[in-house]
Amino acid sequence: PSHTNPLRQVIVNTHSPGLVRFIHARDPGGLLIAKLVSIRSPAGSPTHALRLVPVIGTWRTNASGDAGLGLADLIDYLSPHKAHYDNPPGAQLTLLAQDDDP
Repeated sequence: PSHTNPLRQVIVNTHSPGLVRFIHARDPGGLLIAKLVSIRSPAGSPTHALRLVPVIGTWRTNASGDAGLGLADLIDYLSPHKAHYDNPPGAQLTLLAQDDDP
């Protein structure tokens, strides 16, 4: 980085709900979620690729026309082992901004 070429992007790999809440509260368009997708290779065989998907309703989805992912998808992403939790029937997980009351 320099004065003529400032730092514009930082890539963070996280499963931290706190960090995702922090970034989402300040700039939802700053989040890209890595999603494994099935595609065809140049040879035509099925393979997998990692696609970075924006959050619904941000400038990234509006500019690209990409469907994006919602907050419910983020909760699933951040709780990969949620099947191991003993939640009561009807329990819901919620992402709260730092200013929100629980």
